[in-house]
Amino acid sequence: QRFATGLTLSADFDLARARSSSTAAVADLNVRSTANLRISQPLLRGFSTDLVIPRLAILRARIASERERGQLEVVIADVVLRTESAYWDVVAALYRHDLEVRSARRAEEQLALTARQIEAGVLPPSDLITAQSTVAQRQLQQVGAEQAVDAAWDRLRAVMNLPREQWARAIVPVERPSFAPSPQSADDALAVALHNRPEPAQLDLDVADAGLGVRQAKNERLPQIDLGVTGTLIGQAETPGASLADLGGADARGWTVMLDLTWTPLGRRTGAALAIQRHQQQIVATRREAALQRIWIEVRDAVRTQAGAARQVAAAARFRELAEDGLELEQRRFLNGTSSNFLIAQRQEELAAAQVAELTALLDHQKATATRLHATGVLLTERGITVAAAR
Repeated sequence: QRFATGLTLSADFDLARARSSSTAAVADLNVRSTANLRISQPLLRGFSTDLVIPRLAILRARIASERERGQLEVVIADVVLRTESAYWDVVAALYRHDLEVRSARRAEEQLALTARQIEAGVLPPSDLITAQSTVAQRQLQQVGAEQAVDAAWDRLRAVMNLPREQWARAIVPVERPSFAPSPQSADDALAVALHNRPEPAQLDLDVADAGLGVRQAKNERLPQIDLGVTGTLIGQAETPGASLADLGGADARGWTVMLDLTWTPLGRRTGAALAIQRHQQQIVATRREAALQRIWIEVRDAVRTQAGAARQVAAAARFRELAEDGLELEQRRFLNGTSSNFLIAQRQEELAAAQVAELTALLDHQKATATRLHATGVLLTERGITVAAAR
């Protein structure tokens, strides 16, 4: 058994039976039983007053376990972010499909209105071709939108790793995109990221592990001095029972004290190992600073992207309102005979583009918000996901 101080405790028992045909033997049959208890404590190499050196293997195992737990959080957060992005892509594809359906319906209504006006003699028959072309174009765009929906579904199914038998089922979104601007600055976001993201903690664990490596290399340069004590009980008789009884009486006992010294005066191998560990420690520290710099850049980019997306949402909403007003005005002009099917189709295209732009801006802001939460390390907390500690 090894203890936290590096002390080793061992016990053994031996029972031997010997028969002799020598006439000089005290007895023909001799049974000897021996019990030993040994204690060995390192004093220099393999020992430290803070008990770090004797527990190096345990400490490094804990560091490795914590690091893998942090890596699990990183992987889960990436999966959540990719899932949300694919989800909003499905929302966008379904919305665009709905817009194409409504655009096709409006084109068909405009075609019917044009036919009635041609019958009434208000418009020339040539205007019917323009209206029919618009309907055909809207139907073609609707087919493309249907294919885009299927492709978005497949991407979401792949991210969610759904079983193949469920790929034929449609995925209907239940959450609509919302707009909630965040006034968080880059410096505040960085403070949140350093406190919540698992990567800084992993980097600190790497630094701690490198420090343990240096301490171990320094300790290996010390002489090996082990203090040991052995206690022995001996029992001897002609039968096993009598031998064990003699052993239990502790009449024959002995003590051994040992001081074992092992030392390599030059220490070239251990010196080289210490130099390598120190160099490795410097590399880990440099990697930590570089990783923190990457986190800073990632956080700034996420905050900047979300702020830009918020401004795009406001601009796209204004663009859509103006497009709606333009289409309504053009329709009134058409009824008054001062417009044409070409201009109506053009205004419908502008409205559809404005609606798509508004949705795209809204979804971009939604994705940017998730990216900021991911960059600051609070995405899992915001989504109610907890990674339990290993037991």
